[in-house]
Amino acid sequence: MDMSALLNAPVAGPLSTIVKVVKEGEYKVVVDDGDKWITFRDGDASKNLSPQAIVLFSVLDEGVRKDLGREKVLVPMTIWMDVTESGTIDTSEGKNVSFGRLFEVAGIANLGPTFGDRVNALRGKGPFIAKVSQRADKNDPTVKYAEVKKVAKLT
Repeated sequence: MDMSALLNAPVAGPLSTIVKVVKEGEYKVVVDDGDKWITFRDGDASKNLSPQAIVLFSVLDEGVRKDLGREKVLVPMTIWMDVTESGTIDTSEGKNVSFGRLFEVAGIANLGPTFGDRVNALRGKGPFIAKVSQRADKNDPTVKYAEVKKVAKLT
């Protein structure tokens, strides 16, 4: 990026203060294939918070892209992860259900010997139908965020 061009670009009037987000509904999506298609966050034992994975889905609906004025519209899905005391993925019954469902929808529920094999195979998978909802910012209820709540196979 040319920082000089960025900083010397003329600006007429104030910049936008409202983020337009995807409306609630069901959309055709694919798992994004960009560099940050998945990110992991450490948990915080002092606050009893589990680690998280944030998977980005690219919305394929041209109307949504046009409405938001973007070439690519990404909506995150936050997956709370269950890990063992030794830090590995907990594969016991009732644990990591969100990943299990996502792997099943993607057709990779039995792929590879490691959790990483399945996670890496998600990149670019789809299309799927995603249920998108909105949530309000905890500090400012007028600010909304879109998030994927559920992913299903196309029928």
